[in-house]
Amino acid sequence: MKDIKEHGRIIDAKACIAVSSCTALMRAKGNEYGQYPSGCVPKDKFYGPIYREAINNFKAGNTPKKKQ
Repeated sequence: MKDIKEHGRIIDAKACIAVSSCTALMRAKGNEYGQYPSGCVPKDKFYGPIYREAINNFKAGNTPKKKQ
C-alpha cells in the first residue's frame, strides 16, 4: 500500500511472486535446529543454497536431530 501511495504502483522487486519456496523452508525440519531460515528463494540469492539443502534432506528422508 505504501508503494502505491508513494509511487503510484507496486514495486515488482518488493512484491511476493507466490512460488511457495519460502513456505517450504518454513516447513522443512531436516537440520540440527529443527527449522531453516526462510526468505524469498528466487529474489534473494542467500536462500538458494539453503533451499537446495532442505529439499535434498527431505528427499533423503532426514529427520531433525535436536540440538542439546
